[in-house]
Amino acid sequence: MGIAESRSFRATEASGLNDRDELIYGWTILPELVRRQGYADLASELEAARDDGERRDVFVTCASELADDAGQWDRYANGGRGYSLSINTYFKWCIRVNRAHPGPRSDFFNFWKVKPWNRVLYTEDDILGELSSWIPRTAAKYEEDEVRAKSAGSADDHHEYLFDQRMNLLASADDLIHRIKREGFSGEREFRLIAVTNDLDAIKYRESRYGLVRYVDIVNSAKSSIDDRILFDSEHPRELQVGAPPISGVRIGPAFDPEGDKTLANYLARNDIRAKVNTSAVSLR
Repeated sequence: MGIAESRSFRATEASGLNDRDELIYGWTILPELVRRQGYADLASELEAARDDGERRDVFVTCASELADDAGQWDRYANGGRGYSLSINTYFKWCIRVNRAHPGPRSDFFNFWKVKPWNRVLYTEDDILGELSSWIPRTAAKYEEDEVRAKSAGSADDHHEYLFDQRMNLLASADDLIHRIKREGFSGEREFRLIAVTNDLDAIKYRESRYGLVRYVDIVNSAKSSIDDRILFDSEHPRELQVGAPPISGVRIGPAFDPEGDKTLANYLARNDIRAKVNTSAVSLR
């Protein structure tokens, strides 16, 4: 109901997910594999960024290829008392920001980015497959930033360029780090959408099993206001052009009464969601 009525999905900060130790694992294995490919300097810079504790505000939405799986129902749907959503991943995804559109310079120090849905990387071979293009691209950008820093006209400019170099490296690492999980979870066949922002008007808070965690709202929009990554809220919701959540199907959990399909279909229609309703074929003990 929250997704239908708010017309948005939650992307939760990566450290607030139920597998936060995977972040530690990702930050360990990525430099190791980069070093094995002969890029020791780049690996050392990744480790320095990790050890400095410099982090970007990264938020993640998770999904699975498995629409009707007993393990998924049991772990993530309150023992089957929930719903499975089929999502059209090809829509334009934006971050909702709770303020009116600012002036041209007021967002100079804010950033927003939404990475499309991508498969989670479970094995070293999975990661190495991504590194074949990631390493040359990241190394070239790092060297370009290095040249800029060395040619800086003042000490302040030099420090600014070095900071940009570190942040660009972290941004590149984000694309992989937050997709890495241990091989033992490969049966989940997970996909992730990754959002990055430091905009305080975009970041919200909610309670979780880990305490208070941050999240952002991810919406589907026909038009966004800055580079297809951000959507400004305002006092006039009709101006937002927020589309209905791109849900193509809803499956009723195995612990719910399947006779509720008509009620669910009517509810979805009232919220402009044209989705096929099915019932689970899974039998939970």
